[in-house]
Order: sequence, then structure tokens, then C-alpha cells
Amino acid sequence: MLPEALHPKIQVTQKPLHRGQSLPATPRPVVPPLRSSSPVSEPAVSTRTAPLVSIVNGENLRLPCPAPQTHGYTQGSLSWTMPNGKVLTRGESDDSGRYKVQEDGILTVQQASVYDRGTFSCRSTSGDSISVITVPVIVIAYPPRITTGPSPVTYTRPGVAVELPCRTIATPRATVTWETPDLTQLRVMGQARIYGNRYLSPQGSLVIQNPTSRDTGFYRCTAKNVIGVDTKATYLHVI
Repeated sequence: MLPEALHPKIQVTQKPLHRGQSLPATPRPVVPPLRSSSPVSEPAVSTRTAPLVSIVNGENLRLPCPAPQTHGYTQGSLSWTMPNGKVLTRGESDDSGRYKVQEDGILTVQQASVYDRGTFSCRSTSGDSISVITVPVIVIAYPPRITTGPSPVTYTRPGVAVELPCRTIATPRATVTWETPDLTQLRVMGQARIYGNRYLSPQGSLVIQNPTSRDTGFYRCTAKNVIGVDTKATYLHVI
């Protein structure tokens, strides 16, 4: 055996573990708790419904959209939503060019018709404010109605002028035409027209001057607009 001098004793400073004991846990770094951030404020939204707007078919429609004010001036975005769901922003117009949003936020509709009726909505933002304004729009229109028309049968003598009346009311204004026995279409215009021995007045009456047997037959007056149509007919006897 080698002498003990060649094997120096090593001192053990840690006590031996007894059965059932475990090593001490390694200390973990202390993490400071997270500070709760203040909640983000949501923009204030104001909604209101404007008074009903009523216009006559064919008129131009103008709908203002007052935008929120911030420090005395207007800023932010602005858009209009049409009854059909189409959205236009400031300065935009639709494909037809009838709808346009002006730079000041006013929506214009050229020659509004009954198909433009419905609810329009304007949404504008300024800073942390949002404003939504809905505008109900109705377009007044009535189908034509012939208030004074010819009787179902009209009699006259050769050479004696006869008047066939056709007075109408309609909104928008109706287009009035007369159909003669030879299927000629005569349209009522703003000025009187003469077609041979036929005189057509701006009020819609058809006057047949110096009638002959060749003028015998059916005469039909038709009034038509975008809403509907009305018609009256008479059979003229020249005897």
C-alpha cells in the first residue's frame, strides 16, 4: 500500500444528505408586477335623424352633412351611404354622375326620381368624435290621369271641325301622344303643331279640321310618365 501522505484527506463542508431530503431550491429572480395601463378611450358617437326631406320628381336634391367641429375648424373624414348601399366619400361621384359629394360635405342628386327615395346616411369624424346623421327622403310623383278625355264615340259631319280633348295631370309631367286611325303617332309639344288637317294643341287636344270619311276610325290619347300610364280612346264617325 502507498503511504497516507500520498493521499491527502479532502474536507467536506456540506453535510451528507439523509434519506428523504432534497437539495435546496435555487432562488428565482424577483419580477416586479406589471403596471396596469389606463384604458383607451373610445370615440364618442352621436347619432340623430334629420327631418323628412320631400321633393318633386325631377328636382335636384341637396343634403347637407354638418361635420363635428374641433377648435373652430372641420377636420376628419366624411362619407355618404345611399339607400342602395353605395358609399361615396368627400369629392366622389357615382358612375352616372348624378350623385356627388361636394368638398363641403353636401350630397347632391341631379334630377331625383322615385327610385332615389329612401334613407341617406352621412358619417363624419373629427378628432375623437363621430357623427352619424340619417336623412329620410321621399320623392313625390303621381301616375298620369286623363281628367278630360274624348267620349267613347264621336260624331261629326264632313267639313265640320271636331275637337278630341285630352287633358292630363301627372307628376312628373306626362308625355302625351295621339294615335290616329292610320297608326300615326302625334306627340303633344310645348307649341301647337299642324299635321295635314289635324291640329294638335299644347294642352293635348286634337282638332280635326275639314274632316272627311277618310278620317273615320279610332283615335287614342296616351299619357305616360315614369310612374304609370293612362289612355282614352274614341271612335270618330264622319257621316
